[in-house]
Amino acid sequence: MIAFKPMGGLGNQMFQYAVSFAQGQDVFIDFSFLQNNNKSNEHFTARKFELDLFPNLNWKSFTKRHRLLYLSNSEHNLLGRVRSLLGVYCKLVVQQENEFVHLPNHPNLYFVGYFQSEKYFQHKRAELLNTFDFPELDRRNMPYLNEIMAVENSVSVHIRRGDYLKPSVLEYHGVLPDAYYTKALNHIVERYSDIRLFVFSDDQDYAKSLFGDSDKVIYIQGNESSAWQDMALMTKCRHHIIANSSFSWWGAWLSTELGITVAPQNWFNPQRVRFNIHDFIPNSWIIIA
Repeated sequence: MIAFKPMGGLGNQMFQYAVSFAQGQDVFIDFSFLQNNNKSNEHFTARKFELDLFPNLNWKSFTKRHRLLYLSNSEHNLLGRVRSLLGVYCKLVVQQENEFVHLPNHPNLYFVGYFQSEKYFQHKRAELLNTFDFPELDRRNMPYLNEIMAVENSVSVHIRRGDYLKPSVLEYHGVLPDAYYTKALNHIVERYSDIRLFVFSDDQDYAKSLFGDSDKVIYIQGNESSAWQDMALMTKCRHHIIANSSFSWWGAWLSTELGITVAPQNWFNPQRVRFNIHDFIPNSWIIIA
């Protein structure tokens, strides 16, 4: 059995599913965290299960019975002794923070964490491209798609603020400075002069203060209640300037266009935590401080 506990938004849930799927067995999903943490506050943003938007995604529910059978670690009762004897138990794979975790060789795994690295599932890329195949866009987003497809060098730009500005999130994750987007854009412009930007942001005013008004800049708006459509549009762009966000990470990773992807050196606030950025960013992407 391979199981995981969904936490976070769509991008994080996709990472959690991908690391589980890559183990080559049926994936079981434990909804207990989402059910028990369903109210937002100044430090936490409640999330719902979002992976059910993908029609090709296969999973089963991790039930109370599964919890009793696979996660109960007591050896002081009959069930615990039988489990230990037969080896019928899930080995917990827990991220303490966001460090890279080497996966144990065990037939039953239960994942707790975010697992934001393609190193866990790169060998399953073809299958995941099929699994994370988006539904058809709605009529309001089709003109955006047509504009993306009409230009050779489309560039998705993701500016993530929103819940990142909550004090506890800001302290750990941080937001990217204007200079990052300037450097990233210059890196692409040096190679491709004829580009068009498609800007995705939960803070449109801030985004417009960076890129202004131009026929070379399209601001994608109106998907607050169906954010997956933003990610689906990102995947259709040739080039990508991502934020320190799993959302735009997937928007770039799921793209099959042969373009440039630029990612930030500081995935987290460097004053708070430091991890190996190459665990988060694929080798073919450009990292900019």
